[in-house]
Amino acid sequence: MNKKLLKAFVLALMISITFTYQIHYLVLPIDFIHFRKVNSILSFLIFYLTFHVFYHKEISLSKIKRFGCVVIGILLFIGEIYNSYHTYSIITTNILTFLMSIIKVIGYSSLIGIFYYYIDHYIHKIKFVRNYHFHNKWIDRYVTYFDEHPFRSSFLTILLVWSIYFIAFYPGVLSPDPYFQLLQYFNVPNKYVDWVNQIDPMVFMTTHHPVFHTFLIGGCVSIGRLILNDSFGIFLYTLLQTLFYSSVLSYTILFLKRHKINKVYRFILLLIYLFVPCYGFYTVSLVKDVYYTAFMILFVLYVYDLVEKNNLMHTKNIFIYALLLLMPCLFRHNGVIVVVLTTIALMIYSKVNRYRLLSSLCIFGIVFFSFNHLLIPALGISKGSSREMFSVPFQQTARYVKYYGSELNDADRKAIDKVLGYDTLSHRYNPESADPVKNKFNKDVTSKELKDYFKVWMKGFKKHPGVYIDSFINNTYGYYYPNKHNWYLYSNHLEDYMNSGVFEYKINDLSILRGILVGYGNLFPFIPGIGLFVNIGFNTLFMIVLSTYLFTKKNWKYLIVFLPLYLSFGICLVSPVNTYFRYTMPYLFILPTLTCLLRDKITISS
Repeated sequence: MNKKLLKAFVLALMISITFTYQIHYLVLPIDFIHFRKVNSILSFLIFYLTFHVFYHKEISLSKIKRFGCVVIGILLFIGEIYNSYHTYSIITTNILTFLMSIIKVIGYSSLIGIFYYYIDHYIHKIKFVRNYHFHNKWIDRYVTYFDEHPFRSSFLTILLVWSIYFIAFYPGVLSPDPYFQLLQYFNVPNKYVDWVNQIDPMVFMTTHHPVFHTFLIGGCVSIGRLILNDSFGIFLYTLLQTLFYSSVLSYTILFLKRHKINKVYRFILLLIYLFVPCYGFYTVSLVKDVYYTAFMILFVLYVYDLVEKNNLMHTKNIFIYALLLLMPCLFRHNGVIVVVLTTIALMIYSKVNRYRLLSSLCIFGIVFFSFNHLLIPALGISKGSSREMFSVPFQQTARYVKYYGSELNDADRKAIDKVLGYDTLSHRYNPESADPVKNKFNKDVTSKELKDYFKVWMKGFKKHPGVYIDSFINNTYGYYYPNKHNWYLYSNHLEDYMNSGVFEYKINDLSILRGILVGYGNLFPFIPGIGLFVNIGFNTLFMIVLSTYLFTKKNWKYLIVFLPLYLSFGICLVSPVNTYFRYTMPYLFILPTLTCLLRDKITISS
């Protein structure tokens, strides 16, 4: 038989099986009733289409791309396993399930290879006419104005389109986090204070949420209270945030113009900002992630310029870069990891700017240390609970107790109880959220008791490592598996909270308009094609694909630009919740811009 024909047949069959058969179909004793669930038509179509590609196309990928195929194939398989079974043990149930697992990995990897093939052979054929005319004077005037004034036109257009969110959700959308931040600002007792031992018993504020952001929200509400009322203060914050956020997104389009990116790509980016609902919805949300994401976008673009030009930084740019290091960290604590490690990578790459980058890092370090370790304690603000650092091990312990608690001796149970509360631990375990587990963390735990706990944790890891692996993957797989959906939008006004007697919070009567916008927002992720813009798993895998192209084209330096994105992804992996959209905003919202910037650097010439 023709080798090419046989290869095409086998790979097409594997891909077809991958998407239409489930592993548990082969768990002994085999229940053939499962096979009735197989969609035979879909199975045949997948087989026919992929067979046609493998047989009629010459698919030849570089080693890096083949490696990328395998990595993505494994990630997709892991996601499928944990989305369906929540444990890897089904793989080793018997020889048939193990073979099916291998087939699925090969099937996923082969399908990604087809995608690489079509990207390679068609991306360079995409050509846009630079001076295309729409034969409509108003549209042509707008396009001309957009090309000549990219920042101003984008900024005004974004504000105009987003005004519907302003009107519908006036004065702004309060979720629990900013609500508790307002409680802290106005020195009202709250749960976050209950989690710590206070420095000053009369100050009900902690560093659980970024203090800078807490003062920004509270300051706006205070000003609004002086002028009109609390709701107007919330509106002032929303207005300030929208103006800044819109400016940053408009700057990305100006940035593309400066780097000579075709105006069609710039216009597509503008359309993404206007009509992909997460951009508009988050502009009226008071969560800290909006400012953090905006500053992270500015940071990544600045890093791109440093990598692209590698010219000696002017003295003023030392302070500008130090400011870009500082601002993200004032809105999210873990921003420090991203900016510091990226700066170290820049210092290794750019010899000409090594000492200037070091100077920026030192300025940032001095200011950041002074703010966190001198000013905040001086104000009597208590340090947030250390439980936030231990989401992963606490979650692993909870799963261990749930499935193997009977194997623990009294001393082990006592060690766990002093940290997490043993009696209810197994019932509190949620595979995709560590919050119920860590929320019972003992704030009075001593360093010795914590050390004893980690000895028990290590003992459990040595005895049943699979439990720890299952715990970690169950809490993270949605960040790289496209079929895991946990879509949500901040759209509910917490009127009951705000009318508790502490604040006055009034909303308008436009419930029908809000319902239409929320309906559109909730539907968007499931619209074929364009819904992938907000799919967490897809964007993570797409980031890997872009990186493999940079490796293939030997544009190593641009991998530094991707470092903040990968670090943000890594932070998601140790976060307390699986598939949490706002955690991914720092890399999802900059990815379209980077794709436009890097298109010519990854394109394979015809």
